Amino acid sequence: MLPKRSAIGRSTNQAKRRREERASEASEQRKTRQERDRVHTALARSLETSEQRQARQQRNRIHRTQTRRMIHTDLNLCGFNYNPLYNYSLHPSVIIGKMDKKCTYCGAQKFKNETPGAPGSTGKTFLISIILATIRSQNNIALAIASAGIATTLLDGGLLAHSAL
Repeated sequence: MLPKRSAIGRSTNQAKRRREERASEASEQRKTRQERDRVHTALARSLETSEQRQARQQRNRIHRTQTRRMIHTDLNLCGFNYNPLYNYSLHPSVIIGKMDKKCTYCGAQKFKNETPGAPGSTGKTFLISIILATIRSQNNIALAIASAGIATTLLDGGLLAHSAL
């Protein structure tokens, strides 16, 4: 397991300075800097041996893996240790954004990166209710278990997953 970083989310002075410099860059300056960086990287990579390239790619893979683990490590199981004083929306892994997209089917507000699913008024709850009623009419037991409270209120005899256990 990776050690916890006490400075996660904090910037170094150099990173802050670079961010400020880039924020004040004009469009032409930004293009020039990016082109200079692109040429520099292309030159450095063209001079690499195949062993050096493989070593660099392996270092990059390891770095990506470690970074992904670190980003999510401090949120692991945080739902069970909720702290109302902590603003979770400021965490770098929590990117929700604004509800500024409209559903093409029903016009409901959606998040930009919300996963597509069946839109409202397509009969999802109705279908589940019919399935539950059919099973129960055959004298079998059917439990409607959901992870969200709103889902349990829509289903006859619905229970929250953690309440059903």
